[in-house]
Amino acid sequence: IDHHGTITNTIGTGEVAKDSIIYLVIKWSFISGTIISFLLILNNWFFRENEKVPDLTNDIKVTWSIIIPIITLALGYAFGKSKK
Repeated sequence: IDHHGTITNTIGTGEVAKDSIIYLVIKWSFISGTIISFLLILNNWFFRENEKVPDLTNDIKVTWSIIIPIITLALGYAFGKSKK
């Protein structure tokens, strides 16, 4: 009988779990940032005649200004851990 859930099977246990969670945070941050940027580009491309569409460059900059600190935090945790 497998007593582990799907999350445990995905990320593992112990020290491996910490590294797996960091990897997943970085992976999904990049994926979500890329998808949001792509959707913003599509929105600008299809609705560029509409005056209500904001500036594309500023929107992408704001999106990545939220995602980059998350990635930086995860990388800082991953590489800043002291080995005892």
